[in-house]
Order: sequence, then C-alpha cells, then structure tokens
Amino acid sequence: VVTDRVAAEIAALPAASDLTAASYEAVFQTKKDFDGMGHSEEVPNLQNSQLEKMIDQELRDKLNANLAAIAASVAAQIDALPTADAATVADQAQALEARAALKALQDSNSMNSYPKGLVNGMTKEEAAIVAQDKLDKLDAVLALYPADYTAVEAARAKVPADLGIYTDETAASVTSALNAIVEGKMANEQDAVDAWAAALEKALAKLAKKPADYTAVEAAKAKVPEHLVLYTDETAAAVTAALEGIVEGKFIDEQAAVDVMAESLEAAIAGLVSFADVAADAETVAEEAKKAAEENPDDAEAQTAADDAAAVAADAKVAAADAALKAAEADKAKADALAEEAQAAANENPENPELQETALNAKMAAAEAGMKVAEAARGKADAVQAKANLAQARADKLAADAAQAQVAAEEAVAKTVETAKAACEAAGIAYDEGKSPDENIAAANAAQAEKVAWAEEAARVAEEQAAQDVKAAQEAKEKA
Repeated sequence: VVTDRVAAEIAALPAASDLTAASYEAVFQTKKDFDGMGHSEEVPNLQNSQLEKMIDQELRDKLNANLAAIAASVAAQIDALPTADAATVADQAQALEARAALKALQDSNSMNSYPKGLVNGMTKEEAAIVAQDKLDKLDAVLALYPADYTAVEAARAKVPADLGIYTDETAASVTSALNAIVEGKMANEQDAVDAWAAALEKALAKLAKKPADYTAVEAAKAKVPEHLVLYTDETAAAVTAALEGIVEGKFIDEQAAVDVMAESLEAAIAGLVSFADVAADAETVAEEAKKAAEENPDDAEAQTAADDAAAVAADAKVAAADAALKAAEADKAKADALAEEAQAAANENPENPELQETALNAKMAAAEAGMKVAEAARGKADAVQAKANLAQARADKLAADAAQAQVAAEEAVAKTVETAKAACEAAGIAYDEGKSPDENIAAANAAQAEKVAWAEEAARVAEEQAAQDVKAAQEAKEKA
C-alpha cells in the first residue's frame, strides 16, 4: 500500500523538462515520502531499500531527474551571482533567493553530506570540489548582507513581560534562548539566526505558569462540617454553592480569583445556622410569649401569640431531631461500609491477627453508630409526639373557648328576647313569636315613634288652639 501511494505521487509529478518553481515543494515532499517508506507502520518488517525496489525503475528515474533538475536550477542561480568583490546591494535579493533555494534542496534530504546534486557528469570527488566552490561563492556573497532577524524579533515580541509567573525551569529556558541571540550576523549565517528564533519559539511554547496557591481554599474546605444536613437548607445550600464554585488548576496570575473562592467559602461557613440553634431560639421566644400571656390572661392577642410561638418551637424541634437522625444514619452507613471492608480483608487473611482485630473494632463502631441512630430516632419520635400533644392541647382549648362562646351567645339571645318583650310591652304592642327579637324591637321602636309623633301633633294642635283662644280673648277685651 505504501509503495503504491509513493509510486502514485511520483507519477503525478511533471517531467523534469516541464518542472517549474511552483512544483519544487511537491518534488521535495515526494522525496521525503520515498525515503520514509521504511518507517511506515504499514510495513514494519521491511527495509527502505527493499521497498524502493518495489517501485518501478522508470518512476525512480523520474524522481531523480526532477531532483537533478532542481539542483541544476539552484546551481544556475548561484552561478548567476556576481563574485563577492563585484556584488552590490542590488544583488542582495538574488543572493537570498539562491540561498533559500539551496536550503530547500538540502532540507529535502535529496543530497548526502554535500550537495553533489549541484553538478552532473563528474565523479563524486570532482562533484564535491565543484559543489563546494559554488557554496563558497554563495557564502562570500551572502557575507556582504545582514541576516534577516524578522523571525527573531517576532519571537521576542511573544516573550511575556513578567516571566516571574512561570516555572523557574521554563522561564530559564526562555531567558537562555534570549541570551543566546547574537545581533549583527550576516546573511551567510542566516541558519544560526533562524536557529535562535526557533529555539526561542520552542522555549516559549514550553512556558508553564506557576500554579495558584490554594492553601486558603484547602483550609476553608477543612472547616466544612461533615454533615451539612444538620444546618438549615438555605445556609447549607450556600456552602454547597461555594464548594461547587471552586475551580481547580488556576495559575498564579489568577490568584485573586482563587482567593475569592476561599473567601466565599469562609463566608458561607460562617453563615451556617443549625436546626438545633433555630430550635433553641424558637424555644426562647415561646417561653417569653408564654410569660407575657400569663401576665395578661385577658389579652386575647397575647394568648394567641403564645400559642403560635409554641407551635413554631415544636416544629423547630422536630426539624432539629430529623436532621440529627439523618446525620446519625449517614454515620451508620459509613461505619457499615468500613466494617464490611474490614471483614472482607480479615476473611482473605484469616491468619492475620491485626486484620481480625481491625474487623472486630469496625463491627463495634458500626454497632455504636447503630445505637446512635436508635437514640436519634427516639429523639425525633419524642419531638413529633410533643408537637402532637401541643396541637391537641391547642385544639382542646379552642373547643373549650368555642363552647364558652356558645353559652355566652345563648345567654345574649335570651337577654335580647327579654329586652324585645319589654320594649313591645312599653310600646303597647304584642310580642310576635314568629319574628326575631330584633324585628320585635324594631316594631316596638316604630310604635313608640308613632306615639311620639301623635303626641307631638296633639301638642301642636293644642298650642294652636290656645293661641287662637288667647287672640279671641284679646279681641273681646278690646271690644269691651
């Protein structure tokens, strides 16, 4: 498969006579693939020399012809350069172009220890001498021009302003790469300049930041209670949220964020309120309300406030007891798991007395945890019973109050009937049993109002008559 692939690559190359600069890279890549066939995982047991023979000779000749054509082109570029004593600034671009072409040829691994491909038709020794002459000429011309430090400056621009946030080792590598750079090199030493740039880029790529200090975070974590179930839902949720907000793996330049994580967790822990504390506070409030009610037995609001406070305290005690039971159950589950693990180890090593003792101790611890669960369960049952007793007492009290109110209402109704009958008698009308006391009172009031109106009318008429009599007497007197 690998030989077929490389053969296809060679076949796709243009003929040496049709080769252009745009095709050089394809030729170089094909040569690398050709030379690297023996390293392919597809043919791990074959040498490259064996694989090369599996490619048609015509294709191999084509690849070599392409490489020879490129080498000839590079040689022509070097030959076209003026000698060092005749070169000018205007020849710099041509010299650099020739150098780039030569470097690409060398990097393609198409030549051995010397660029023998630069010359043809000579023995190996003759070719080496001529090729070296060409290289010497190129080197002499390049020595007239400054090297290109663009890559160096680009790498320098990437150096962080503060290397102190990086590990000593990786920061030292960057510093070393920076210190190795020598300014003022000429183009014939461009390889060294490029190597400095590459070394600095490599050192920069390996820079590793120092980790942030999580000491405060770990200290805060250590303060988190084992059983958050003992605390109110809201305050426990705040601790859980603070824990979930902790992000590991921050670096030293994010230390402020890590410190905020620690502070948030510390604040959440400080804000924890246990169900036991809530119950104690509620009990204090209930005692104060009870005292106020006893001091003001006729104050209905004080009595109601005392009853309400007692109910709140009872609920708080049940919640505290329930939380204690959950914590005990969690401890029991943990103890059971440890006991099971210890027993398994003891069973696997029956002759090991230490493991047997450990298993026994673990069983005892699990049993003790079980007793604590039972104790907590009794505590919850007592709290629930106390709450039920309180509710029953309050219900009984409300029932008694209702009965008393019923009696008072009946007495009030009786008094109202008597009042209505008296009103009817005073008004001179009969009490109507088919009507309510209020309706009879209204009728009596109406009758009384009617009597008052008649009396007022009679008085008015009498007054008018008296006035007329006085007037008549006056007139008679005047006549007399």
